[in-house]
Amino acid sequence: MTGREVRRGRIWPAGYSLVLALVVVGPLLGPGYLLLRDGVSTPRSYPTDAALGLGDAAPRAVPQDWLLATLSSVVDGGIVVKAILVAALWAAGWGAAALSRRLLDVTVGPQLVAATIAVWNPYVAERLLQGHWSLLAGYAALPWTILAALRIRFGASEISTAAIQPDRMDAAGKSAPGEANAHDRANAARPADMLDETSEDEANGHDKTSTHDGASEHDQMGEHVGPSRDDEANGHSGASTSSRTAEHDQAAERNRTDTGDRTDTCDRRGAGDGGSARGGAGTSGRTAEHDQATERNRTDTGDRTDTGDGGSARGRKVRAWLILGGCLAAAGLTPTGALLAGCVALVVVGRRNLVGALGLWCVASAPWLVATVLSGTGAEPSDPAGITAFAARAEPGLGTIGSLAGLGGIWNSQAVPGSRTTLFALAGTVALLLVVAGGIRRVAAPGAAATRYARRALLILAAAAILLPALGATGWGLDAGQFLVTRIPGFGLLRDTQKYVALAMPAFALCAAAGCHAIAARIRSARTEPSTPDHHTGTDRSDAIEPIATNAPGPDASQNLSAPADSGPAAGPGSAPAPESADGTEGLEAARAGSGGIGLVAALFIALLIAALPDLAWGAGGAMRAVRYPAGWHEVAERMDEPGDVAVLPGGMFREFPYSGRVPVLDPAPRMLPRDVLQTGELPVRGGNVAGEGTRARVVERLLLGGATPTELAAHGVGWILVEHTSPGPLGDSRATLDRLTAVYSDRDLSLYRVPHPRDVPAKSPGPHRSIAIVAHLAWALLLLAGVAAAACGRWPIRIPGRARRPSR
Repeated sequence: MTGREVRRGRIWPAGYSLVLALVVVGPLLGPGYLLLRDGVSTPRSYPTDAALGLGDAAPRAVPQDWLLATLSSVVDGGIVVKAILVAALWAAGWGAAALSRRLLDVTVGPQLVAATIAVWNPYVAERLLQGHWSLLAGYAALPWTILAALRIRFGASEISTAAIQPDRMDAAGKSAPGEANAHDRANAARPADMLDETSEDEANGHDKTSTHDGASEHDQMGEHVGPSRDDEANGHSGASTSSRTAEHDQAAERNRTDTGDRTDTCDRRGAGDGGSARGGAGTSGRTAEHDQATERNRTDTGDRTDTGDGGSARGRKVRAWLILGGCLAAAGLTPTGALLAGCVALVVVGRRNLVGALGLWCVASAPWLVATVLSGTGAEPSDPAGITAFAARAEPGLGTIGSLAGLGGIWNSQAVPGSRTTLFALAGTVALLLVVAGGIRRVAAPGAAATRYARRALLILAAAAILLPALGATGWGLDAGQFLVTRIPGFGLLRDTQKYVALAMPAFALCAAAGCHAIAARIRSARTEPSTPDHHTGTDRSDAIEPIATNAPGPDASQNLSAPADSGPAAGPGSAPAPESADGTEGLEAARAGSGGIGLVAALFIALLIAALPDLAWGAGGAMRAVRYPAGWHEVAERMDEPGDVAVLPGGMFREFPYSGRVPVLDPAPRMLPRDVLQTGELPVRGGNVAGEGTRARVVERLLLGGATPTELAAHGVGWILVEHTSPGPLGDSRATLDRLTAVYSDRDLSLYRVPHPRDVPAKSPGPHRSIAIVAHLAWALLLLAGVAAAACGRWPIRIPGRARRPSR
């Protein structure tokens, strides 16, 4: 595979994932703001106590609200939310593709299937319709967190070995005989420092292809190019690079020698059996795959030689930890996202690194952990009614466990695409599970030792993420949840159990990619090998894969350009090995001919996944669109220039504005106004109400609806009353209170009243508390920025003038 083809294999998944993301959120990208159920974006937000998580309600939206308050002072808040949402969906698809490439070593077709299943599924659709845009940031961080944890677990060496020497399996999921030993011997001979950067760069989906195409071409042809004049002028002898390259070439030579020995033995055995002609096509394809792995190995090593990174092993280790911290911080935009990413990190990172990973997770979760402690809301038990209200829901024809297995089952029956409200949900779930089921065997197979634990752990995690929420929706599961939520502080964070089905996404993406590869391999095998019984065993050998063979084993065999691992030979059934030319063009042509098969299978898989959920396209059928706020909101915010908290009318936290559509939306006032808005936290769910934590807000709401005097409201710290005229809701006797006040602003949509002399109530967030909360948010932001910088440094290393070239063998 040439450097250009390697680049293409990395660019395609990234570009395809971006296209999917844009197709999903298209209508939202127009002028306006997100205002859909729990999703609220505003032109400008403010760093109030509530934005820091220090208000009466539990800190469920930190550091999200603080980030928006900070960025919206420079950039329009609506643009920030749209950018984060598009980036999250883009990263989810791209990360799933990178994960399948690193753990399964599949080519572009299966990677695109993995990206599709990560972006185009009921979980994404339902969470978008519920307005949980920030939760999707945590969802998107999962595959990248896994890759970062793997890089730390294996010291960035064994995981690279797995990608360079993929586990070769037949369509039945069995390893090719004798192949693992040859690969292990080759890998054992490779210096660990040559493997480190390969793992770190590819784990981030980065392209390590050399920027010096001419040097790569010389390397592929085995030509010797001495040190450049620039190197000599700068005192760079290239001895270290030459030593590492020599060791690598010795390992590759031993690999080829072992392969050649197996080829000779296989040929002699084939002749003794009567000279079966079936070995031609199979061994040719296996040779192409072996040469492909060797060529990638050589290209990766050459790239590191060209870039001259020069970083120490300690520096690479620090960078790996920073990248993991950045992934955890990106996921930690909400508490649930932090829990999701922390779970996969602790499962994958390894026992020796648990303490470090847990420390990073605490920093990434510091905003909401600190706010919970300072505000005291974490010590209060949650309403047990929330366990039943937020339990996973069965969709038509599926049952609860079937809905969860199909990545659906959100508690809100209104926040689902139309196709999930009919029996079409059954057909869509069956299609999704068929795509996934085809690759479970290969993902769970022994394969490469470096990736075996991660692959199997992700499968187990996916099973738990489906089974546990399903059990939580049963009668005894609900009883257990209600018992725990009233006795364990903070347990209410786990009441929306369907959120945690996100943990199944990485395994689903791997299985979909592996299934695409396996089916393509079966089709290729049926085309190239006759299904005739073996004369000695009487068994059907149509699915067998021959050991790796080369037609001309020797030192120059690795110079032939080869096929991707997923492609196969173009030879027909029973054909003999085709002679190869000096430059290996026949092998390349056969590889490219075989790649069409896997491309067709990948296209069919993608079409099936999209057809299973057709109304996710274009904003979930247009339900997610940009809205425009009336100008009165800006006027009201400008007039709040005196102290005092804000009480709102009508009562409750949700509104139905004419400009927001027919679904209830979270009141935008807390994010739109520069003063703390009192909210009860009470949630209307499934015809009932789940009580919130806002004790003072409930008292003020009762007073206002009962027609209390302004003095009584002022005694509770209320300095403003905002009336939202165009939304229905309870008003009670509030007119008696409003008639005693002076309107500061009034129009058709909004009215603002000033309550004189508001009392300075004992604040729940005194100065020291607010300072501590800000420091926690800054620590989170620094961790995020450090992770981004570490990943960027790995992608674009600082180059040393001149470059060391690989010596001839």
